Amino acid sequence: MFSLQFWKSWSKPYQITFWIFSFFVSVSIIFFWISWSASPAPVITYDHFQQIQRIEVQSHSFQVGLINLVVPSDSYLIFENIFGSKLQPNSFALYFFLGALSISFLFFISIISTLSRYWFLIGMGLVMLFLAGLRFEALEIFGLSNKIITILVVLFFDGLAFYFHAFRKETTFIQRLLTFLVLIIAIAAGSFFFSHTASPFLHLAVNGLVAGIILCLIFILMVAHEVIAGFVTITTQSMKSSKSLQHFLILSAVYLVNLALMFASKMGFIGWSFFSINSFFVLTVSAMLGVWGFRQRGIVYENIISEEPIGVFFFLSIMLTSISTMGYFAASASDMMMDALDDLIMAAHLGCGVIFFLYVIANFGPMLVKNLPVYKVLYKPETMPHFTYRLMSIIATFAVISTAVSWKTYINQATASFYHAYGDLYLSLGDDATAEVYYTKSIQFRNQNLHAHYGLSSIYGLRYESLKEKKEFEKSIDWTPSVPVYLNLSEIYAAQGDMLEAALTIDEGKKKFPKSGELLNATGLAFMKLKSPDSALYFFNETKKTKSTSQIGETNMLGASVLFNADHAIDSVMSLKETSHDGVKVNTLAFANQKQLQLIFEGKLELDTALTVYQAALLCNYLVNQKERADTALISQVVTLAGRPSNAGFKEKLLVSVAQSLYAKGEVKRALQTLREAAYRSGEAHYFSLLGLWLLEQNNPLAASGYFKMANEKQLHLALYHQAIAETEADSLNQAFVSWDSLSRSNDKLIGPFASMMKKVLLSKNSEIATSSDEEKYYFCRYKIGMMDSLLFERTANGIANEKLRVRAKVDRSKKWFVLDESEKVSSMLMQISDNVDKNLQAEIDQLSLMIAAEKGDWNFVGKKLNSGVEVPFNQRVYLEALQAEQNGNANEASIRYRYLVNANNQFEEGIVAASRFFANDSTDRLKNFSLLVDGLLAKPNSVKILKEHVLQCIGLGLQQEAQDSLDKLQLLMLPSSFKKFITAHPDYFGVK
Repeated sequence: MFSLQFWKSWSKPYQITFWIFSFFVSVSIIFFWISWSASPAPVITYDHFQQIQRIEVQSHSFQVGLINLVVPSDSYLIFENIFGSKLQPNSFALYFFLGALSISFLFFISIISTLSRYWFLIGMGLVMLFLAGLRFEALEIFGLSNKIITILVVLFFDGLAFYFHAFRKETTFIQRLLTFLVLIIAIAAGSFFFSHTASPFLHLAVNGLVAGIILCLIFILMVAHEVIAGFVTITTQSMKSSKSLQHFLILSAVYLVNLALMFASKMGFIGWSFFSINSFFVLTVSAMLGVWGFRQRGIVYENIISEEPIGVFFFLSIMLTSISTMGYFAASASDMMMDALDDLIMAAHLGCGVIFFLYVIANFGPMLVKNLPVYKVLYKPETMPHFTYRLMSIIATFAVISTAVSWKTYINQATASFYHAYGDLYLSLGDDATAEVYYTKSIQFRNQNLHAHYGLSSIYGLRYESLKEKKEFEKSIDWTPSVPVYLNLSEIYAAQGDMLEAALTIDEGKKKFPKSGELLNATGLAFMKLKSPDSALYFFNETKKTKSTSQIGETNMLGASVLFNADHAIDSVMSLKETSHDGVKVNTLAFANQKQLQLIFEGKLELDTALTVYQAALLCNYLVNQKERADTALISQVVTLAGRPSNAGFKEKLLVSVAQSLYAKGEVKRALQTLREAAYRSGEAHYFSLLGLWLLEQNNPLAASGYFKMANEKQLHLALYHQAIAETEADSLNQAFVSWDSLSRSNDKLIGPFASMMKKVLLSKNSEIATSSDEEKYYFCRYKIGMMDSLLFERTANGIANEKLRVRAKVDRSKKWFVLDESEKVSSMLMQISDNVDKNLQAEIDQLSLMIAAEKGDWNFVGKKLNSGVEVPFNQRVYLEALQAEQNGNANEASIRYRYLVNANNQFEEGIVAASRFFANDSTDRLKNFSLLVDGLLAKPNSVKILKEHVLQCIGLGLQQEAQDSLDKLQLLMLPSSFKKFITAHPDYFGVK
């Protein structure tokens, strides 16, 4: 009687049908467990928001006199915020349920058509109730909203079933199945093509939930005893067993006691359980055992179902509907219905299990004692009829359920679940007003209703009704707390400025869900906002330990380490492939940039056309970290990406990072152009300040002061300080005094006293300087003594007791003479400087000496210095190499270097002039050399060297007015003697002897 592969005795059509049906049932089981394990996702998930935060890190520094100015660069941190998502109805789960329900109905009605008249009539009555419950009138097929369509559907199915039952009894079951399948497909097609309602199948699915819930209840009761029945089979199947009764009693006792403890623990009667078993797992096992169990019970139903395959199909139909119904509720995050099913499964298995245990003992106790194969006659009782067991098991289940909760509660939970399913339906259709009505109705039946409260809060959030949204979250916390609710409620409090309540909400959630990585991350972010580094880093580290938030914790921990300038170990080699999370890559680079650690990269950057926040921040940090090594092709690609509309939100950030890299590579001209575009597009004060610092470093203080002024107008910190320096450097001493006067009232302990000293220096008279400090004498030499007053400079400089300051004053004076194109005076001044100077100052002297030697044509000196390893800026080295190549007659090499210079840096006066002279011999473009001078003057309009060359070339081209304008400028900029010398040196141009 018991055969594991019972279907092998069936005919081929039945076997094929069985395997197809078994496949559908298996898929439903898989769907249920996937949905159960993922719940409440995908209906309630976590939204990850990336907060990008700019930090300034040091790019490099340069000196203006004694002042060391730090040039910043932008790096970006990514902080990961996690919030609960808006409720997203799971339409796929409804379609899946409807498909399973349709298959089950197909088999049901086919089976009913084979029954005897009495059972046929009962079955058709149930079919009519089911079809009426689907409410086809709601689909408005052909625009009809009355009962006509429902009546027609009932007539089609009932008429066809009656035809098979009364007139075509000889029709095989498979033929009936296929005929009803065609009818179902036809009705489905009519509903799809002629319904005036959006998503008609979803309406049918929601209406079908009532039948699904009822069948689920029946199925749970139907298979609740199968585990105990399985124990009977296990203990009596072997003929060698000598203790069948003892084994059966032990297995049953352990199983039933554990169920009782599990139920008591869930209901709050006790605070522990012997061995926790998932009730849905128990049901799944019971359901699979039930396939064989129902076949064993065939003797009970032999007067109703004539063929064994049809009986198995009947059981599989109920199983498919039941499992798919539970799958829908799990996939739709229906907390109430899953809780009710959990209770019912435990109660049914406990109640039915106890009664079936008594049924076995009462009927087959003596056989168990004799170790007879009871499993063969398990459903042929002599003492307690099977019907009596069924009745008593229902009563026992009801009794178990009623010990803790009123049965009405479960009715309310089922009703509330049905209504929030309708709410999901209308929310998915975009009809939030109707959805709100159904969610509210759902709450009226059951207030402990996370799904409905969350649905309402989502609707109110979309409407920006924050007070209503907050109220729904507060209700959820009171009745059905969950991590997404705590996160969202805390965010609402924070948005309203109530940071204390936000922190308390997260703290309360952490107490109820202590292992939630999402709440630990929120706690870390809260402490970060409160500027509490130790606590923030601790909670981010705890977030890392949770599997689901490990990468998020690592990202935020790195970000906090950078923000609080804390120590954090990172590898000097960064693999773009092994580091899976982009946030970790971004913050690792930011940390390296802060510590001025240049990383070695393995792998290439993978860029999309439309950049994500991660990719944009990664690019910016990468270009800063690899500013001198960045590939030219990558820089061009980034510029292209920045210009795409899809990346408009990142455009300025990307352009500034590109500019940083270009500047570091010596391409000052393009860097300034790129940075200007970003500055004027965004209006960001720190971009204007960066422009000013670059120009100040390029010895263009007049242009720099204008950008610092714009940054100061935007109230950028240190902008006025930098403006004052630039104005002083540009000899705009009246304006500089006003700026230093404002700064002298600063609360900054360093800037305030220094500004006061600068005020004193600018107000000092020549007769007062002898009593000043060394530092004041130094600044007096740098800013107050005119270039014609050599005696005053010598007296004041020699009066500086500090040798370092004295040498610095003379080097500064030499640089000013160099700017005025007075090479002889530079050489004379440098000869007065002793060799006992520090390394940095010696490097400046060497660089200046190289430039003077190049102007004089002393190529032996230039060659020796370059070969000796003297540290020379890149563009200056290219300039010297170009001059050497030109001197050696290597015009091609010289041309390459000059072309680079004029394209790279129009702030480099000597390079502009030398290139203009070189290209003056280019017969293919006679204005090329002149245009280079014009470009140079646009960048540095007061450059003596460029103006001199411009005057000469204007005269050569017959541009008399332009020559005169530049000559007038020169007369104001140069010493009278030097100007006269310049005129005298070019008699062919100026007509003098």
